[in-house]
Parts: sequence; C-alpha cells; structure tokens
Amino acid sequence: MRLLMPFLIVLSAKLVGGLLLYGWLNMGSSNTYWMTTDRGVEGQNEALTSGIDEDARWLYLFLGWDSAWYLSIATRGYGFSDQSYAFFPGLPLLGSALNGLLQGPARALVAVSVLLGLLWVPVYQLVAEGYLDERTAFCSTLFYAFSPYVFLFTTVVYTEGLFLLSTLAAWYLFKKRGLLAAMLPASIAALSRPPGLLILIPLLAETLQRQRGREGRSRRRELLYLAIPLSSFFLWLLYCRVMFNDWFAPFDRTAWNGMSSLSFLLTGMFSKTGLQPFLNTLEAVPFSFASFIFLLGSPLLIHALLRMDRSLAVYSTVCFAGVLVFGALASSPRFLSFIFPMWLPLASKLSRAKRSGLLMLALCASFYLSALFLWASFLNGAFIS
Repeated sequence: MRLLMPFLIVLSAKLVGGLLLYGWLNMGSSNTYWMTTDRGVEGQNEALTSGIDEDARWLYLFLGWDSAWYLSIATRGYGFSDQSYAFFPGLPLLGSALNGLLQGPARALVAVSVLLGLLWVPVYQLVAEGYLDERTAFCSTLFYAFSPYVFLFTTVVYTEGLFLLSTLAAWYLFKKRGLLAAMLPASIAALSRPPGLLILIPLLAETLQRQRGREGRSRRRELLYLAIPLSSFFLWLLYCRVMFNDWFAPFDRTAWNGMSSLSFLLTGMFSKTGLQPFLNTLEAVPFSFASFIFLLGSPLLIHALLRMDRSLAVYSTVCFAGVLVFGALASSPRFLSFIFPMWLPLASKLSRAKRSGLLMLALCASFYLSALFLWASFLNGAFIS
C-alpha cells in the first residue's frame, strides 16, 4: 500500500492536469501549435500533422518538440534525417513493439511514455527507503514526482521516463540482488539517453568495494557482467556506423552540438575575436531563472549526497559535469532534474524543518501548478528546457 499511494497520487494529478489543459486549450475543436506546425527543418513534424486521426486529438496533450523525432523514427526509421541519429533507440523500439496492438504509432508512444512516467515512482520510493525512513521517502517521492520538469517530461513523449525507470531499477536491483540483476535495466538505460551508460559508474564503484578480500577469479567473473550493457551500447554505435558511416552519430548530430554548452561559451569568451561572439551567443540562448537555480544548487546537493552514498555522489558529479561540458545550458533544468540521487538529501533536509509536512504539501502544490504552466507552454510551442 505504501508504494501504491504515491503512484495513485501522481496518476491522478496527471489525469486531472490533462483534462484541465484539454478543456482550457479547447483541444477538442481548436488547433494548438503542434496540430498545425510547419514540417520542421528535417521534416520531423510531418509525423505530428499528418499521422494522427481527428478523433484522437487528445494525443496532442503528450506530443511536441522532440516527440516529433521519436514518432518519425518509429514510423520512418532513422534514415529520413541525419539528425535523427541524435535520438537513442530505446523509446522508438518500445513504441514500435506496441504499434500493432494499439493500432497507431502515436498511440503506442503515448501509452509507453505515460506508463513509464508512472512506473518509476514506486521504484524511486524503494530506492529512497534505502537512505531515508519510510515517511521521508514517501515525501521525497512526491516532491520529486511533482517537480515541474520531472512531471512534464515523464508525461509527454520524451525518453526521460524510460531513462529514469531504467537507472532507478538498475540501482535498486543491484543493491538488493547484486550486479547481474542490474544488467538488464542498465542495458535499457544505455539505449535511452546519452547519460544512460553512466549508471555503470556507481555499480562498478560499489562492486569493487564489495569485492575486497575475495579471490581473483570470482572478482573477474562478476566484472564481466558489465559487458552486457556495454555491448548494447556498442551495438547502437555499430548500427550508426553501418547505416550512417559515423560511429559517434548520436553525439555528432544533435542540434545543440557545439551550441551554448559551457565549453562553447568559454571558448567564445577567450577567443581572439574578443567578448562579442560570447555575448551574442549568451543573448541568443533561452536561459531561464530555473537554469541558474539548478546550476548553482546542484553542487550543494552533491556535497550533501556525499554523506549518504559516495558512489551516487560520484555518479551525480559526472552527470553534472557532462551537462556543463556537453549539454545545452538552456536545457540544464531538464537534464539536471533527472539526476535522481541529488533529490535524496534535499528531502532529508526538508523533513527536519518545522512543520515539515505542511512545507512539503505547499511545495508539491506549487510544483504542480508550475508543471501545469510548463505543460501548457509546451503544447503552445514554447521552448521549455
């Protein structure tokens, strides 16, 4: 029952939010941005404007921006655009598997995304209970689930739900049953998003710590298990090499490549041409107040995490550094929200506050309202993160 309660609360919140937005935006009879958008620079948006029946307009509650790429890949494969290789195959493969059953790729991808965006909730609670008492873990679960970027991007057709569920499942199964049990979800994580493979960092660190004093043959055999997710990642790169003649197409073909990452901005700052290119780029990047909050707050949370679990702190540090160096800083609130360990010490600190229950309730309510605002903006074509 303790695991079912947060699941049902989040499910109800998403259903209520979807109904409110469907009515508020009058989606039953009026067109929203993604119903009539242009074809996109690579034609990816054609999957949104031509592949959905008029009687299934509710699907547009979950579609927009990168959803068009996943839907296009599920229907047309990766060959329709060079840029499509920037999107990992986990979500399109799951959507394609359910396509026949649900009679439509859009329905299949929406069903998969919504389901994955709910299933991670009890798994997170199980992980949190390994570090917090049951009450605090329950509050942490709701606090994390209602955080605006997590709520939105585990509701719409994005790969974040698959990534979060698989990384959480890998860590939980490892802690409970050992390294081999974690290899299947770790392999799925490796095919979900670029940082999916990084879950191997805490798995390896904990395994090496556990192996102290054990004989060499047993240690080597256990470490060979790591070849399973590494092989799944290699097969994806091999597919890119065979189909596109580029081993690193998932990293080379992203539209954000070399654009508004920290390394790019610093390069502009110290270039021989002076500060103007840097200032021009900074002005063009859609930064938000949330970007600064996440970029400044994440190191503090990682420092607090060191007292709870050093392996997860190392994992969070590597993920954070990856966002800074390679990720678009304008998307940092979304990227950093899905480094799940950082949320554990935050809930722990909030639980010690006076009237912590009332505080958590107020925070969850404000998060929910913010998430609905972001959801409505997303449906109207605004860049969110």
